[in-house]
Amino acid sequence: MPKHSYFLFPLWMIIISYIVLIFSIIIAFIGLNAGNYAEMISLIPFVLITLIIITFQSVIMVEKPSNRMIKQSKMLGISLSSEKIRIPKECSVILKKKSITGKGYYKAAVGVSYKLNACDMYFVTPTKRLTRIIKTDSKRALKIADFLKRTLDLDYVIMD
Repeated sequence: MPKHSYFLFPLWMIIISYIVLIFSIIIAFIGLNAGNYAEMISLIPFVLITLIIITFQSVIMVEKPSNRMIKQSKMLGISLSSEKIRIPKECSVILKKKSITGKGYYKAAVGVSYKLNACDMYFVTPTKRLTRIIKTDSKRALKIADFLKRTLDLDYVIMD
């Protein structure tokens, strides 16, 4: 069963998490030698957050005989969610790109505007029936579309 896996968080955040985890372990050993157990307890949230960032990943698997695609989310090797999508016969993949803009608030006082480039992926049949696959960023959508093209011989179209 061919599969494609990717981390949920960007690479720079995973690298920073590894650095924070290494420093937390070093500080914990220093605290153990000094007998400062309160400092070690304060490191537990850092370790938990970095483990979540490092290990959270999504997996897309294709079952060819049953024409199904399975989307899974995993953390620490444990499957958190699983969704099965039926792949229509004689279909292609459409990537619809769109920009999402909005405004958020930092510490409920300072307004922050943001702009995200998202991409919706659909299976489309010759009768124009759409089946939604996933909503992700543009780079991941292209990697997933290439994976589907390799495994299922499906063409994909990018719509801006």
